[in-house]
Amino acid sequence: MNTRRSGLYCFFVVLLGIALCGCEKKADVPALTGTLQLLFEARAGSELLVPGTGVYRNGGNEPFTVKEFDFFISNIQLTTARGGVFSVPKDSSYFLISTANGSTTALLRNLPAGAYTGVTFTLGIDSLKSTAPLEQRTGVLDPAGAAAGMYWTWNSGYIFLKLEGTSPVAATPENRFVYHIGGFGGYNTPTINNLRKIHLEAPAGGAAAVAEGSMPQMIITADVLKIFDAVKPVRIAQNPTVMFNPASVDLADNYQHLFTLQSIRN
Repeated sequence: MNTRRSGLYCFFVVLLGIALCGCEKKADVPALTGTLQLLFEARAGSELLVPGTGVYRNGGNEPFTVKEFDFFISNIQLTTARGGVFSVPKDSSYFLISTANGSTTALLRNLPAGAYTGVTFTLGIDSLKSTAPLEQRTGVLDPAGAAAGMYWTWNSGYIFLKLEGTSPVAATPENRFVYHIGGFGGYNTPTINNLRKIHLEAPAGGAAAVAEGSMPQMIITADVLKIFDAVKPVRIAQNPTVMFNPASVDLADNYQHLFTLQSIRN
């Protein structure tokens, strides 16, 4: 009997050892990762928008040209084909999108391999990062570097979206209109909060196949006309200059609808 028990004991020890070895081998295999490119295309309705070219009209039939059209995105999350969510690491999730050439890209690296059907991001820079020590705000967030034109030194805050241009209806020097929209709310007192969360889904059946050695694209359009008319009409004649004032909230509510996930290229 003792010999039999001893034999069974040895048998189970061997099985346990095999199981543990199998787990260790599986853990040693690195997870496959890949890169996803978010390609932002600036548009004015159906027209491709390149700042410095073209005359466009908003919903109030006001003609305007665009000199600059730039914005920050942050806190990016990706929706998987199975309905899960992958959050891009926070410090790898801040991008300054400049449309100077009509389009620009944001590269999301080291993503788990898989199929992604949607993207969620914040337009703007959250309060924690906005108030972090300068040494923690590098790269596109450096107020003395890449973010120099997107930062209010007088207000110590980021400009979430900048739209500048000219219009004959703007009663300003050189007929300029200037929209610099920011404001992340207050801690102790209520202040303007123009952070907006945007969720985009791919057209039916579309999915970005992220895999090692490949770089699919999500093509996202940013339609400047929606800044004027998506929710509440904003007219250049009445509001040629908007910064940190109540009219900025109307513009922020409009730019929440600025984007469309147009297509996916694998």
